Amino acid sequence: MKTVLVLFCLLFSNIVFSQDQVIQRKIGLATSLQKEQLDISIPVRTSEYFVIAPSIKVIYVEDAGTEFGFGAAVKYYFRNTKIAPYMTTRASLFGLESKLDDSWLDFGFGIGAGADYFFDPNFSIGIEAQVNGTVSDKQSYRFGNPGGTNVNTATAITASIYFF
Repeated sequence: MKTVLVLFCLLFSNIVFSQDQVIQRKIGLATSLQKEQLDISIPVRTSEYFVIAPSIKVIYVEDAGTEFGFGAAVKYYFRNTKIAPYMTTRASLFGLESKLDDSWLDFGFGIGAGADYFFDPNFSIGIEAQVNGTVSDKQSYRFGNPGGTNVNTATAITASIYFF
């Protein structure tokens, strides 16, 4: 937790000294690491301040089934410079197509705030604080609350590369 706090403070302390150069980015590939969960997304800049990022996750286990996740996040950047703070919302579906047990489908949603630091116009790392919620299927033990609703806080570290 101390490491996350230090990184967050360092990112925002550099805002005062960052360049005001506007960086043009359109489409890229991003990953977000949150605990053992690794998602891949494709950020698409729709305007100077908005990004839509669809995401996918697939885990295949032979003779057991396939766990999948599909989602989308919308980011609003407060400014489009070397250090780019933002707010985000997201929604996702998590599911399991099981060969052994009942299959299930969960719904997730969340809000967050963070910042991306662009080492150059095509590569960034970031950190994000989140408040997430899930509504679980009655057959799902993924969040430890079958048929229930969960709310939690989390942090995520992100890395993005932009091709266009």
